[in-house]
Formats: sequence, C-alpha cells, structure tokens
Amino acid sequence: MTERTGTYTTPDGTAVHYEEHGEGLPVYVCHGGPTLSYTYMRQALEPLARRCTLVYHDYRGCGRSGRAAPETYRFEQLAADLDGLRAFLGHQRIVLLAHSMGGFVFFAALRFYRSGLPQARFVTFPDVGHYPALEEPEAFTRELVQFLDGVPERRQGGER
Repeated sequence: MTERTGTYTTPDGTAVHYEEHGEGLPVYVCHGGPTLSYTYMRQALEPLARRCTLVYHDYRGCGRSGRAAPETYRFEQLAADLDGLRAFLGHQRIVLLAHSMGGFVFFAALRFYRSGLPQARFVTFPDVGHYPALEEPEAFTRELVQFLDGVPERRQGGER
C-alpha cells in the first residue's frame, strides 16, 4: 500500500500538510474543526485504503498546516486550498468525504467541482455523536465501500 506525506503551498504561500494512503480512486477527507487535524479519522477510514487512495489534509491553521492571514479563514478559501491540492496531486476525478465542519468545506467545494469535475462524488456524515461512523468503523467502512462500488474506476480516456 502506498503512503506519501507532503506539503502543498497555496498561491498565498500557506503550507497545507497532506498524506496519501492506498491505491485507486482518490477520496479526499474533509475533517471537522475548526482547530482539529484529520488524524482522529484515520483509524475509522484506513480500511478503505485497500480500495482507494485516501487523501488527508489539514486545513490552513490546523494540525501540521501553516498559519495564514485571519481574513483567509473562510470556507471558500478552505475549498480553494482543497482544489489546489487536488490539482497539485494530479487528480481529475475525486470523491469528497466530509465530517462535521468539513461539510461546510464540502458545500463550498461544490462551486469548484460543479463546473470542472463532473465525475466528482460527494459523501458526508454528521457529527460523531450522532452517527456511529467512528465508533463502529467496520460498519461505516462497509457502507462506504458499497458507495464506492457504484463509482466507476475510470472515465473515458483513462483519466484518474
């Protein structure tokens, strides 16, 4: 299984920390927050790395990512950072998986993906206290695998 860690630098110079785990269709994980890191989600999601590439990233000002000007801490900017990371990693077709505050980033990202990535898929789940996803990772993984089974591996022309 492939694992890669790195930093993407946004156009305004903010360092965004990311990790990739697995092989296959890229699944970008939008964590909760506002000051959390993605690390709390890894145990529940790691079984998916056998089927897809999990792309974890810390939002600007969170976890191992760099700090930025206060006026840039907006959902639209977090979505722009995510789209920049997607382009940096060379992914044309992705799945977004969002938890809690990540749902707001998810909806802000719709603006980018509605026009540019017609094959994007979106999955979200509410707060951990209201959904057993992180308390019962095996059940959540089974549900997400069922969803991913419905997403074709490649578009025409062989794009990822």
